[in-house]
Amino acid sequence: MRIFVSGSIARDLIMDFPGRFADYIDLKKIHVLNLSFGVKDLKQNLGGTAANIAYNLALLGERPEILGAVGGDGREILKSYSRLGIGVNHVKISKRFQTAAAFIMTDRDDNQITGFYKGALAEPLHLPKVKQGDLAIVASSANPGEMTRAARHYQRHKVFYIFDPGLAITSLSAEQMRVGVRGAAILIGNDYEISFIASSLRGRKAEANSSVGGLLLRQMADRKDTILVRTLGPKGSEIYASGKKIRIGIARPRRVLDPTGAGDAYRAGLIKGFREGLDLKRACQLGATVAAFAVENYGAQNHKFNYGIIINRHNRNFKEKI
Repeated sequence: MRIFVSGSIARDLIMDFPGRFADYIDLKKIHVLNLSFGVKDLKQNLGGTAANIAYNLALLGERPEILGAVGGDGREILKSYSRLGIGVNHVKISKRFQTAAAFIMTDRDDNQITGFYKGALAEPLHLPKVKQGDLAIVASSANPGEMTRAARHYQRHKVFYIFDPGLAITSLSAEQMRVGVRGAAILIGNDYEISFIASSLRGRKAEANSSVGGLLLRQMADRKDTILVRTLGPKGSEIYASGKKIRIGIARPRRVLDPTGAGDAYRAGLIKGFREGLDLKRACQLGATVAAFAVENYGAQNHKFNYGIIINRHNRNFKEKI
């Protein structure tokens, strides 16, 4: 089984805001919003959805292939990933654009506001030759057309893939969203994203409405061919599959420093679980365990572990042992 990861490859510039965004955003004045937040820290790290997922998979002992693009300034990034055992043969080096960059501001409640320069992600994907038995994830990218093209590619070749639209939910059209969801073995997103996706699939103006999101959850739970995973941050996650709802707790972190990349770490653990033949509940618990390591460090790729360490942490936090 080969693992293909598409999404973004970027530099993350992470800033900490010591207050709460909610204390400064007046919904009645949102049409004239003009705010500046003073931050106390600025850190630059490697990031991007595809890169984060691949990084965690490499720590778990896998050799994933990244699909994407970097600028000429990203050659050193690719060298560092190659040293980790991550395949970069499907990563294009753009002659027109710089490597993508995310500007992430996190408040004291771990809410985030992100500005994203897509740069080299405007380049078309170099799609791989795939076959049944391979596993793929289509993660959030600043190029929604390429997310759709990747999804169709995996559908044509009957490849098990995870659709993870994430921050791209505001960029994907309703039709692009439908294409990604309809062929996915797993649809994954946080509470806000699932509600937004539900509105988009219903052909109405997208909104984060809990009742609309609940309808999608019920519909997905009744499908035999698709699994829905809804992540809930520090409240854990939920699985909806074959008419059942399974609640997944958290693997308690030793400390919480930065939530950036925790969702991508969860996805890597989930993929590793499937790779190891774990049942769905244990695979998601494995995802929760990997996510715990991500939040214990600043940046999405500064934590270290191996699969044995993950198993030990998992078994200390969940009654279902691996």
